[in-house]
Amino acid sequence: MTHDTYPVSMSFESAEALYDGLNPIPTDFMIGEWWGREVSTGHNMDGSLALARWYGKTFLDEENVHPLVHLDGQGRKYFADPGKMPMGPRMKTPHYPEWMLPALRWGMKAYMQTRRSRARLRMTEYRGKVSATMCYDQLPIHDVFRKLDDNNVLGFMDMKRMARPYVFTLTREGEEAFDFDS
Repeated sequence: MTHDTYPVSMSFESAEALYDGLNPIPTDFMIGEWWGREVSTGHNMDGSLALARWYGKTFLDEENVHPLVHLDGQGRKYFADPGKMPMGPRMKTPHYPEWMLPALRWGMKAYMQTRRSRARLRMTEYRGKVSATMCYDQLPIHDVFRKLDDNNVLGFMDMKRMARPYVFTLTREGEEAFDFDS
């Protein structure tokens, strides 16, 4: 399985209309490993997941979630501690020269790697529907999921004081990404 469909692009208004029309999901729907991709909507954080070599999320159970699964330089997965990320409502994706990225990513892994769960799943109401939500332990962030199909969800990352949500998709490990063009 390749993840060559990274990222998807659409206006925020289109993503918002799609999200609002999707069905909510229960927390048990999310259990398992998921790979992700950004939905580029013109958000300040667009490009940050690719820069950090974000892979996806791992939901062990409702109390134990690894919200940031990244790939190291050899393509191996590791869990990152979001409490060590430079996150904030005005965060913008930095731009670095390509030659600098391997060293930055190595340093990021050395600093951020963790074995501990850093989030949990709950049902919350968001935009008029109650759906599975990943709540970060250390940050004022909730990722609220809606069902695209049996193997794909659309996520809105809602952060306190952020003007609008950051948008992404998750696909069950081993499955094909949702085709937005069909």
